[in-house]
Amino acid sequence: MKHVILAAVVALALTGPAAAIDENGEYTILRTHSCVDWNSAKTNDIHFAGNLAYLAGYFTAMNQYLPGKENWLDKVGIEMAVQATFKYCEDRPDWTAADAIKHLAQKLKDGKLLFQ
Repeated sequence: MKHVILAAVVALALTGPAAAIDENGEYTILRTHSCVDWNSAKTNDIHFAGNLAYLAGYFTAMNQYLPGKENWLDKVGIEMAVQATFKYCEDRPDWTAADAIKHLAQKLKDGKLLFQ
C-alpha cells in the first residue's frame, strides 16, 4: 500500500494535463495516451496512479469551471470513473484516453448511467 501511495504522489507531481478553450470552442489536450496504453495501466501500479491523477485533474477542473455542481463525481466516485474509462477504452480502442474521459464527463453532465 505504501508503494501505491508513493506512486500516486510521484504521479501527481509529474503529471500536468491541461486544456484551454478559445472563443471558437477549440482546445488542445496535453499529455494524453491511446486507449490501449490507458488500459495497460490496469496491471501497473505506477501507471494506474498516473491515470488516476489525470482523471482527478480533469474532474477537479470540471468541478471548478463548470457551473451546476460542486462535485461531478459525487454519485459515482473516482474509482467508478476509472473503471468507466477502462470500459470505454476497451470498447473503443481507437480512442484516446481524453476521448474516453470526455465521454464520461458528458454522461455525468447529462445524468446518464456510466455503463450504458
